[in-house]
Amino acid sequence: MDRNEFLFTMGTIPTEMTETDEMLAQNIHRFAQSASFIEASMVGGKITPSEAMARVKDLYKTLKTNNKNLKKKS
Repeated sequence: MDRNEFLFTMGTIPTEMTETDEMLAQNIHRFAQSASFIEASMVGGKITPSEAMARVKDLYKTLKTNNKNLKKKS
């Protein structure tokens, strides 16, 4: 096996995904990344657990709204 096969991603998941599916996947990725940042801030003592929970709840509402809008367009 070539070493470079492990260094770079192939682009997208090797299944047939529509443009809407790719956008939904990107939204989920952004949500997970943002939630991780919030969690790290809470563990680091920058924000309280209740503030972290409120921020994640707001993120989830945004994710849900964006995904509904994407599904309407398709």
